[in-house]
Amino acid sequence: MTQTESRSFDVPAMLTQAVGAPFHAQTYKNLLYLVAAFPLGLVYFVTLITTGSIGGAGILFLFGAPLVVLTLLLGTAFMRIETESARRLLGFDLTHRTGEATLDDGLVPYIKDLATDYGTYVSLVFTSAKLWVGIGLFTALTTWVSLTVSFILLPLYYDMPGVTFGITADNVQILPAIQFTQDLWTFTIAEPIHLVNGEVTSLQGALLVSVVGVILLFVGLNLVNATAWLLGYVTKQVAPHARVFSRD
Repeated sequence: MTQTESRSFDVPAMLTQAVGAPFHAQTYKNLLYLVAAFPLGLVYFVTLITTGSIGGAGILFLFGAPLVVLTLLLGTAFMRIETESARRLLGFDLTHRTGEATLDDGLVPYIKDLATDYGTYVSLVFTSAKLWVGIGLFTALTTWVSLTVSFILLPLYYDMPGVTFGITADNVQILPAIQFTQDLWTFTIAEPIHLVNGEVTSLQGALLVSVVGVILLFVGLNLVNATAWLLGYVTKQVAPHARVFSRD
C-alpha cells in the first residue's frame, strides 16, 4: 500500500487509516525514511562543508577549483538520493532537472553549466539542511521509541527493585549527548534525556501504563506517517527547481 499525495477529509477513512497504521507496510517505509534522515544529513553536511571549505580556501591554488566543482557535483548527487528516496519509499511522483549540458558535451561545458545553474545551489541548500531535520527526527524518534517500549513492557519488570517510569531529569539516561567536532566547527546532536520518576506498585497499575504505551505506539506511528508525508511533499515542491546528477 502506498500513500497518496493528496489528503481528503473523509473522517471514517482517516480513522480507519489511523487505527490501521501499525499494519500497513507503508508505515514502516515512512519510518525507514525518517530514521535515515539523520545519517544521510550528517554525511551530506560533513562532506559538503569539508570539500567546500577546503576548496574555497584553496581557490587561488591548483587544488581549490576542482574541490569547489566536486562540492557542486556532490550536491546534485545527494539531491538525487533525496528525490529517489521520496519516490521509492514515500511513493511520491517527483520531477527534477538534470541541466542542459551533459558529460557527453565535454567536461568544460558541463562544469560551466553546473556552476551557472541555479538548481545546483538549490540542491546544495536543500541537502545541507537535511542534517538539522535529521537531528530533530533523531531526538523525537529516540524519545518516542524509548517511552513506548518502556511503557508497554512495564508489566514484565514493574516489581523489580528501584524500577520507576516517566519523564524527569534525574535517573536513567536513554539518549546520550553526541558531539561531532571538526577543526572549524562543532555541534551537539542532542542533550541527554532521562526517563523515570513515576512508580508502579501493582500489576494493575503496570497494565494501565502498558495500555498508555500502546496508545503512544499508535499515536507515534500516525505522526510518523504525517511527518514523512510532509517531508515528501516539501521534497516534491523543491525537486522541480533542483538539479540532480545524471550520467546521461
